[in-house]
Amino acid sequence: MPTYIYFVIGLLGLWNIVVFSLYAVDKYKAKHQLWRISEKKLINSHLLFRGLRWSTSYLSLPS
Repeated sequence: MPTYIYFVIGLLGLWNIVVFSLYAVDKYKAKHQLWRISEKKLINSHLLFRGLRWSTSYLSLPS
């Protein structure tokens, strides 16, 4: 397996943690009635993650 695949997998794992953390912070703010993270930011971060996941699945195809 090429070494760049490990880098891409690590990058995706890190982005998954970032998106999960955004949702966790938003949940905390909702419970404590604080100013919440906008829905637009949450959805865009999720869509960006889906885009990264799609592009890496293309990279992993056999050549």
